[in-house]
Amino acid sequence: MPIKVHVYRTIAELNAGFEKVLQDLQTLGHVNFLRSASMTTIHSAISRIRAQVNQEFTLTLHQREASNVAYFGRLCAESATETKEPSSGALT
Repeated sequence: MPIKVHVYRTIAELNAGFEKVLQDLQTLGHVNFLRSASMTTIHSAISRIRAQVNQEFTLTLHQREASNVAYFGRLCAESATETKEPSSGALT
């Protein structure tokens, strides 16, 4: 089954959300009374989670797309074979 476009869009939106959170943390880190060593730890933790999520999604999507390539490749090969064979009702 082909992967619906909304899946890719949702992953892109998720990454945009992660990027927004990371940028906002960086902005808040410039505020004197909010600066702390834990801000860097939090930034790193969110970056790690983002990477883990993307890794999981890309591995799953890769497997699904590889299956789709094989499936549709077979369909194309079958279609090509059928178009090369003469029809059984042809006159001689």
